[in-house]
Amino acid sequence: MDYIIWILLGIALFILFIAIAVNKTSGSDDTTPTGYRPHQQKSEYYPLPPQINDEPILSTHARERMEQRLGIYSSQQEEMMQRAFKYGRTSNRSTGDLKAKLESTEDKYDEPTVAKFYNGAIFIFSEEDNVLKTVYKYDPNRYLN
Repeated sequence: MDYIIWILLGIALFILFIAIAVNKTSGSDDTTPTGYRPHQQKSEYYPLPPQINDEPILSTHARERMEQRLGIYSSQQEEMMQRAFKYGRTSNRSTGDLKAKLESTEDKYDEPTVAKFYNGAIFIFSEEDNVLKTVYKYDPNRYLN
């Protein structure tokens, strides 16, 4: 019985030495990391094309303004933003006072924006990355600023 334990111990040590030897020969010098396999590395990396973001993003400020000005909360905000982004009327599809209000609202911001009228409110999206910046309730009886 005692000799079986010595045989198993010898086999375990033999396997350990082989594993150490294989691991040491995988790196050719001390500067290569352990486990580095050149055949696993790609020789050239190509940059990925930029992803186009067609989905609008709801900012924290816009979320607060939707609660304050429109009385819309939580998941309804995301749904309303999606609809306004998709179906909202822009200034080039509007006439009269609404067109003037949409254009003047777009001109208020330093960066390019798109104002969309939907469901009695004006939604201001940034043109570059479709972030909903803020929301105004549209009152047609109010004078233009």
